[in-house]
Amino acid sequence: MQHARFVWTLGLLLVLGLVGLGGGCGPGSSTPLSKEDSTKVQQRHKGAHDQLKEDAKQHKADMAKEGAGRKAARRGRGGP
Repeated sequence: MQHARFVWTLGLLLVLGLVGLGGGCGPGSSTPLSKEDSTKVQQRHKGAHDQLKEDAKQHKADMAKEGAGRKAARRGRGGP
């Protein structure tokens, strides 16, 4: 039973590997972006990165508030 399972797994990996080698990522773009397009892409990525950093700060603040609430709940009414 274990041998059959190993063979199926090996076969699946072989098939996926062959498909990956055959399809691949393709040749891609043969011409580079113009300076304006490159600047637009950089600005879009910078904006997305800034948004992610802001979201992370907000999430961290939310988690801190939640943690403070849990600490207060554990202390109970007559805490130290």
